[in-house]
Amino acid sequence: MDSSKNWLLEMNLEKRTIIPTEYVGVKLVSFGFAGQGCAVMRGPMVSEVINQLITTATWEELDYLVIDMPPRIGDIQLLLCKIVPLTVAKIVTTPPMLVFIEVAKGVRMFPKLKVPCVAVVENMCHLDADGKPLLISLEFFLQP
Repeated sequence: MDSSKNWLLEMNLEKRTIIPTEYVGVKLVSFGFAGQGCAVMRGPMVSEVINQLITTATWEELDYLVIDMPPRIGDIQLLLCKIVPLTVAKIVTTPPMLVFIEVAKGVRMFPKLKVPCVAVVENMCHLDADGKPLLISLEFFLQP
């Protein structure tokens, strides 16, 4: 994304909806576009903000809805599985072991919510000593 651009949420005041920003053909809505600074929020307030961003945005017809979430399991993930008709989960992770542990929990959580996890992609991955890519099977995450 162009970090020099000032990304702000645009509202349709007449319809009381959020107009998604578009970047290279992808529609974007983020609480980060709401203004400057940080917001300290607890569970119920976060749930309300997410619900508002998802349900009041004028998405029109989408082929895909990509949701960037924190790597842990919590209210956000449970709420999204409740309000968005998810068909599959594709999880993107980073190499640190603490993230890996939380991602493994998430991979096991989604099927319990009737959302199959079909892929785990490691971002910012490195090559091992033999010069071969590091590959981890999805089945590894499904082990208890």
